[in-house]
Amino acid sequence: MIQIFHEAPLQIFDKVKEVTDGEYALVHLLDNDLSYAKAMATSRANSSRPFILDNSAYELGKAFSAGAFAEWIGLINPSTYVVPDVIGDSHNTVEAFSQWKTRYRDLDGKKMGVVQGNTFAEVTTCFKALQMLGADIIGIPFLIGRGVYQAQNIEPTPFDLMNYRIRLLKHLVANCEKHPIHLLGVALPQEGIYVRGCSWIESIDTSNPVIHGLAGIAYDTEKGLSTKRSELLADLIHTEVTPEQEKLIFENIAAFKRFFTRA
Repeated sequence: MIQIFHEAPLQIFDKVKEVTDGEYALVHLLDNDLSYAKAMATSRANSSRPFILDNSAYELGKAFSAGAFAEWIGLINPSTYVVPDVIGDSHNTVEAFSQWKTRYRDLDGKKMGVVQGNTFAEVTTCFKALQMLGADIIGIPFLIGRGVYQAQNIEPTPFDLMNYRIRLLKHLVANCEKHPIHLLGVALPQEGIYVRGCSWIESIDTSNPVIHGLAGIAYDTEKGLSTKRSELLADLIHTEVTPEQEKLIFENIAAFKRFFTRA
């Protein structure tokens, strides 16, 4: 069964915890938002549930400072943390993982490496290198295909991004040794229909059902979505959630789970 993690505004954080498999925290919010840091620290201290700490590369455009990130790992003690990667750059991502493993070898927790690259070949090489370096789990971003399209002066649609990752997953399964995979975000929730049978996928995190619920957008329970909101949950962490929004958020979360776990 794929473990599902959803970020949510602090107002409904505890309620969302009840329908997810663990917590997913962003290090840059820990660093600059005291109420968020307290909520995450309390949640981690009072529970043995899986807890993933992300390096905030997607939100910041680049990974959080390695030294400061290591300090937060020591403070929060996540069960898994996302080792700093370099967006779009497979070579420097592998180098960053290698350096991290040397400098911070004494940190507890599983290490998630993140694949980068602008071709299937680059991503495959990156995947195999992270395996060899000892990544406990390998993350695949939902934006992994964006650079391929942008190199052709094309801005990919959510369907383009979804289909690229589906094809990439099939390629990795056919060309690599089996390894645990985490899906970093989704372009569209219906991706689950096409990947839930992949035994390599252990977990996924996304704020997608929450973001769309806040915007008053309901998932089609059979087809998912036709487009994707661009807001970052990190920018909405203190949003006041109305009863109507909350109801829709939990309906979307339930639909999301069915996409990814339905037999």
